[in-house]
Amino acid sequence: MGKLCKYDVAGHLFEVQLPDSIEAGKYLSAYLPFVTERTDSPLFSLRVEYVDDLKTVDPGIKKECLNDEAPYFWIFDKDGKYNFGFSYSKSRPECILIPSDDFRESVVYIPSSMLESVTDFALSNSMMLLYTFCTSPYETLMVHASVIRHNGGGYMFLGRSGTGKSTHSSLWLRNIDNTYLLNDDNPVIRVEGDEINIYGTPWSGKT
Repeated sequence: MGKLCKYDVAGHLFEVQLPDSIEAGKYLSAYLPFVTERTDSPLFSLRVEYVDDLKTVDPGIKKECLNDEAPYFWIFDKDGKYNFGFSYSKSRPECILIPSDDFRESVVYIPSSMLESVTDFALSNSMMLLYTFCTSPYETLMVHASVIRHNGGGYMFLGRSGTGKSTHSSLWLRNIDNTYLLNDDNPVIRVEGDEINIYGTPWSGKT
């Protein structure tokens, strides 16, 4: 059965099933503030499976390898169904994500030889992708931004990588009282009734 870890991000429940031999706190420490004991049905479930050789996993025909620099995002087509891969190198994927048609049940395959170096990377990228797909029907949007909290409001700084989003947040933190960092990379915006709320997520870059 393995270990089942449940998380709540912006009100959306999802779960991760890890092998018994894997310590959740080691690879999912960024998720600790989002641990939940909710018992309702999750929006999606991700299972981790280690394989001796990633070549035994058939994701289909490679369609694209995206991004100008690491991490790279691979898209495969298997009989009209898309599967995905992630890697630090553009030569080959270092893990493979096989989702169900509705993205509710997925497996991420990781080479046993790369357990220490790839598990955290594979989990974060897989969960972020599944979260984005599965929450989109619920007026939820993940954005690339740095966000600070100040006097009950959220201030989001957007821009391309390297343009100073994090630097701008750090200036607020150093110079404006009652300012706190909410998320430094991938916050979530959710429309809830008449309100638009912004939430922190486990996916916060290097912070």
